[in-house]
Amino acid sequence: MLGCTIAALANLASAQSTDSSGAAAPAAGTTSSGATAGSTAGSTTSGSTDPFVQRREENKQAKDEYKQKTKAAKEDYKAAKKAAKEDYKAAKKESRSELKASGATSAATQRMDGREMESSGK
Repeated sequence: MLGCTIAALANLASAQSTDSSGAAAPAAGTTSSGATAGSTAGSTTSGSTDPFVQRREENKQAKDEYKQKTKAAKEDYKAAKKAAKEDYKAAKKESRSELKASGATSAATQRMDGREMESSGK
């Protein structure tokens, strides 16, 4: 039991040192437990052989990726909404200036002035 613990700690230490150096991963070869260094390449930095730890790390990685995607989508949505709002304001300003240039008044302005009521006979 003590030997397994020491082997696991040695495996963890070698996995951490190969992850930090980068180039030492192919030279690591086989560990004392019989697993190759390439088998832990799919997992994250801990290099644990415990399936629950691997699952937790994979879930964390998937959650982080999802958060990044939703954040990017939200930023895109906000930018599109801002652009649409600016386009709407510009179109509204242009239509107002055209209306003023033509000398006509809008229906809302006529209602506020009371012209519509006078013309309808009320």
